Amino acid sequence: MKHNRKDKKRVIDRLMRYNSYKIALEEEQKKLSELINEKTQFMASISSPILDKPPVKSQQSDPTYAKVQKATVLYDRRITRQEEVVGALEAWIKEVDNALLWLTGPERIIVQGRYMTEGRPMTYMELAEELNYSEVHCKRLKAVAIRKLSRLL
Repeated sequence: MKHNRKDKKRVIDRLMRYNSYKIALEEEQKKLSELINEKTQFMASISSPILDKPPVKSQQSDPTYAKVQKATVLYDRRITRQEEVVGALEAWIKEVDNALLWLTGPERIIVQGRYMTEGRPMTYMELAEELNYSEVHCKRLKAVAIRKLSRLL
């Protein structure tokens, strides 16, 4: 199967977004934790009914109970949505991590150095020096790695 320039561009784009997805995952996990804490605090703030007095019979349901039930449903929906966002980000990151495992050590170092480092990407000269290879060989290894990843991602 022939892989074209579009596949390579898609893979490179995905590798370059990896760090921003990791950061987004941390932020979304923090939001999820805050939502769960908010719901827990809300539930703890609800006072229990006074059981010393006899119950008052009425045809209407207790408005406090209805408000609590509605708030609980809303919290649960928000938490479920947030869990879905976190799950999608985790799956995206795991897919890239699993694909990287199929690369050889030098291929992984080159891909991570060129596309997945924060800040300035490593030059082929820096990678060649680190791996004790020539720049041309590093470029070849990068091409091989991108071809492998285009089949996996």
